[in-house]
Amino acid sequence: MLSQYGNIEVVFDAVSQKGLAMMQKKYMKEMGHGEAQVFFSVDRAARLAEQIGPHAIVLAEKPYYRNIDKSGLKFFTKISMIVSDHFHMVKMIHLKLERA
Repeated sequence: MLSQYGNIEVVFDAVSQKGLAMMQKKYMKEMGHGEAQVFFSVDRAARLAEQIGPHAIVLAEKPYYRNIDKSGLKFFTKISMIVSDHFHMVKMIHLKLERA
């Protein structure tokens, strides 16, 4: 659908299947949205690009929390961020979509 706009780049955050399971189990309940259903996860940006088609190119896939200033955060929050990055649970993905 995005290819109708020509050659574009998109940057978005995504959760892996592991991250999704943890998010639904813990954080969504804590926020009062335990009934929310989420059906989309990205374990590997390269696999997503393959599914989109031959005109999708991965420009970057980076851990989400890597460059976030962690000073002033609670210890448990810092550990959660480190674990998330280590196991690629949340990430930033940068794709280039070229017009076919």
